[in-house]
Amino acid sequence: MQTASVGGVAGLVGEEAWGATLASIANRRLTGQLQLRGDDAKLYRVAFVDGMVVGASSPSAADSIVRIALTSHLISSSQVAAIAKLVSGSPNRDEHDIVVDAARLTDDLASKLRRRAILQRAARTFAVDRGEFRLDPLITLPVIRGVDVDIRAVLALGIRMNLSENRLGSDLRRLGSRFRLVPTAQLAAYEFGPELAPIIDELREGATVAEIDARHREIERRIVESMLYALVVGGACEVVEGPSTAVSRTLTPVPSRTITPGSRNMPVVSRTTTPHLNSPRTITANGSQRSSTIEDIGSRTRTTDWHEQRQKTDVGPGVATRSPGSTPRVSGISKPPPVLADEAFHRGVMALRRDDVVEAVLELVRASELAPMDVDYAAMLAWAKFCAAPDKNLVAAETRKILERAVRRSDKPMMARFYLGRVERILGRVREALMHFRQVLEIEPGHADAAAEIRMLEPRAASDRRR
Repeated sequence: MQTASVGGVAGLVGEEAWGATLASIANRRLTGQLQLRGDDAKLYRVAFVDGMVVGASSPSAADSIVRIALTSHLISSSQVAAIAKLVSGSPNRDEHDIVVDAARLTDDLASKLRRRAILQRAARTFAVDRGEFRLDPLITLPVIRGVDVDIRAVLALGIRMNLSENRLGSDLRRLGSRFRLVPTAQLAAYEFGPELAPIIDELREGATVAEIDARHREIERRIVESMLYALVVGGACEVVEGPSTAVSRTLTPVPSRTITPGSRNMPVVSRTTTPHLNSPRTITANGSQRSSTIEDIGSRTRTTDWHEQRQKTDVGPGVATRSPGSTPRVSGISKPPPVLADEAFHRGVMALRRDDVVEAVLELVRASELAPMDVDYAAMLAWAKFCAAPDKNLVAAETRKILERAVRRSDKPMMARFYLGRVERILGRVREALMHFRQVLEIEPGHADAAAEIRMLEPRAASDRRR
């Protein structure tokens, strides 16, 4: 007989804003393991102790401990295969401990890895559009005392990186339209970057998404929406009517707590875990075998030299940059986020050049996390996701939206314009593809790749006109 859920936490995804469900568990300081099963039968688990997130698992290959260690720059790409083999060969051992031992990580780096894994895997629950969940009393995930994650950091990352556009809009509308920062808001827990300070300033007096978007066109609207969503369900913002009248819909702020030995009895924990590791697959841009037909010529994820231009112009003086393809080194020197983002971006570009789309998406996601306002990073990530998608028509609209935003806002719009052309060409929209490639040549007459695309497509366009 199935036991009752803890605190009555059970239901279907979509019945209320998912962020509000997670925040409610934290606000009530509940202890248990959240089991979320999507309609595709994939299982996500998040462990809570006194409302703090202390463990999480995800079926996504991007959330395997080896991938997280790689994208967190704790291991090099040359170590991935060997460590992945160790993890898969020891199903009864904590996967985190295997990576720590194999990579000889210090205690600080080991804690960083475990915390990042918890954060990323818990945030992945926002990717589930339909499914059912319940909070069970028994925790089976590995839990280490003193290593926990504030739910507000999960909200900020999960909403921004994993929530679909439709759900983001509908969930935010459920919460309200005008928002104001509460005086006691603890913003550090959300781990927002300094580039988002203008949004915080706007919220001190109260503002809507439309008002913030109009005043700060340099910040993507999705970032504004996701930030407001996280702040409201996390208790840092209240919903107001008009410029000053507060509505009593403010959620209780999530308290900051750290689990320490002896703070309370830890629940029963099983140390047995099953790693979720999938071998990276090489996927061509059209999702099929390469061929010499016009639909496939050039569909491999080649990139132009725009990323090299970024390397020359975006990195400040005195910052040493890596040569393309070199292996990053882990050192005790902490690099600023813009430099880390730039390095992740260039690794993603190199992965695209060798048709390793899975690796490219991982690195470009990392770059976008570190620099969420960089439209060029977002554009390249959208192109990489399009290349990886088995059903390209399904992701075409979202890909176009992101690339068109980059065309409008980027200092180097040719990159996004060029990839818009490739998207249309892969989808068989020859006329639209030619339009984009010709616009690239108008801006940059010597652009060899755009010229090559036009030479290939013009005979096809002429043939279509004769039909």
